[in-house]
Amino acid sequence: MNNKLLIISGYTSSGKNTVVEKLIKKYKFKNIVSTTTRPIRKNEIDGVDYFFTSKENFQSMLSNDEFVETRSYNTIINVNGKNEKDTWYYGIHKNEFENSNTQLTAIVDKQGAIDLINYYGEDNCVWIYLECDENILKSRCLSRGDYIEEVNRRIHADKKAFKGVEELVHATINTEQPIDSVIEQIMDVYNYYN
Repeated sequence: MNNKLLIISGYTSSGKNTVVEKLIKKYKFKNIVSTTTRPIRKNEIDGVDYFFTSKENFQSMLSNDEFVETRSYNTIINVNGKNEKDTWYYGIHKNEFENSNTQLTAIVDKQGAIDLINYYGEDNCVWIYLECDENILKSRCLSRGDYIEEVNRRIHADKKAFKGVEELVHATINTEQPIDSVIEQIMDVYNYYN
């Protein structure tokens, strides 16, 4: 592969998907699409945003060692007006990296980024952490239809999961500024290390 893998990490609703959509559109990046067991959200497309699958199928792929990295998240879902606990699984399939001569980007959490770097090689990755004010994160989550209990749980979990990330990444970029400025800063960092 000629180009380094661009890893994008950040709290829930920090702007990761928006950033990757812009990178794809403007700079022709190819997004590494994760597989997940979580329900599809309004406006998401299977095979574009995620590969949506059943827990049984995910476990089968996991047993067959088909993933580079995997994560599970305990979550709260609203079923018929009642909050219920569930577990969502995410993973990046190994075949997402095959035969790619294009710029790749992946959205993962801190541990996922570490796993990708271990798989792909530190010299072959550029890791960007997106940050944002907690009140803005909550507002973004609620505007996409997430339940407040789940929003609070995810932000609390992200605080633990991303602790110390600033010391590991190539750059931290705040997403409260216009998206074009965010993209320009990401590309400056990517090009510097590429």
